Amino acid sequence: MAGTIAGSKESPRFDDKKDILYWFCGDAFTITWNLRLSDADTDEPHPYAPSDRLIITFFDAKKREVYQFSATNIQDYTMTTVFTPDISKLFPVGVYSYCIKYCWTDETTGKERVQTIIDNKKVKVEACH
Repeated sequence: MAGTIAGSKESPRFDDKKDILYWFCGDAFTITWNLRLSDADTDEPHPYAPSDRLIITFFDAKKREVYQFSATNIQDYTMTTVFTPDISKLFPVGVYSYCIKYCWTDETTGKERVQTIIDNKKVKVEACH
């Protein structure tokens, strides 16, 4: 879209002041998430290994899972989620939340580790009319 109409709201959109992700019910769209992790000691960017996984899970107001996206081979610290019409149908008008987890294999033990990197962020799915 070349421009926006005064007073209109885009879908999806993120309100930085309220820390809420919004979209209109039934919309199909793509969100690219910048998930750059830093080393706690050095503040250097943490590179993702090809087998590392990012999981974004959306929950309804009763904390039931609605949909989960998962990706490996993370490039440029980004993960793209595609909300197809079928996925969008799972989100009627209402309030939701999402969490993002980082999964990797511990080099010392060989076991999978899971760390929540973003928790309980709010989503509002709105009616456009």
